[in-house]
Amino acid sequence: FEDPRQRRWIGTADESLYCYENGLIRKKEEITATNQKAIAEDREGRIYVASANGVAVYNEKARTLQRWIDDPRLQHHMVVSLAAEDIGRIWGVTYDGDVFLLDDQRVIAYFDKRYFNGYYPNHVFCDKDGIIYLATTGNAILRLDTYVNQYTDGEDLRIRTFATGELEDHRGLCQDQAGRLLVCARNGLGYFDRDMVFHKVEGGLFEASVEQIVQDNYGGYWLASSNS
Repeated sequence: FEDPRQRRWIGTADESLYCYENGLIRKKEEITATNQKAIAEDREGRIYVASANGVAVYNEKARTLQRWIDDPRLQHHMVVSLAAEDIGRIWGVTYDGDVFLLDDQRVIAYFDKRYFNGYYPNHVFCDKDGIIYLATTGNAILRLDTYVNQYTDGEDLRIRTFATGELEDHRGLCQDQAGRLLVCARNGLGYFDRDMVFHKVEGGLFEASVEQIVQDNYGGYWLASSNS
């Protein structure tokens, strides 16, 4: 995760969290969270870490030690994905496919997986326009067309489904400089153009499992694959 100060936060499978800044990698002793899956930052500059035991929060500006989001639906439950909205709220997804929204370090909305049209979310992403997308274990991504607040329940959600063809079991979403929504999946890579028409990327490497993709400042793409 890269924060607005261009520091890179590095989560690990053990209890250590690291920050890369000015050419140095420093361990953040204040944070201990096992099996870290995602990192995000809210509008106050607080760092959120998704882990096997819920969501840990580190307030670096106030130099306060780690605390955990105090909600029984998250405590001691694995959280696998986090994403910050353009207004600084934090979306998250649990291992079981439930989706939640945090504001000022508290859960203001929580949606059981049964509300997502038979799909199981496993990743959340906020694009440059502030639109929330959910990758799933199936062959479709979901777009939330509802502004969510503390009064929103699952019955109020407006969800649009966009098929990803033969690509299924998504690993992550990313938006490139051209505004295309890139989809990483267990069996390849694809993208939605700005009209939300899906295209699969063909070719040997792109038939493998693509875990993550990023685009550098020069327009090049960097991919991580779980295939050897």
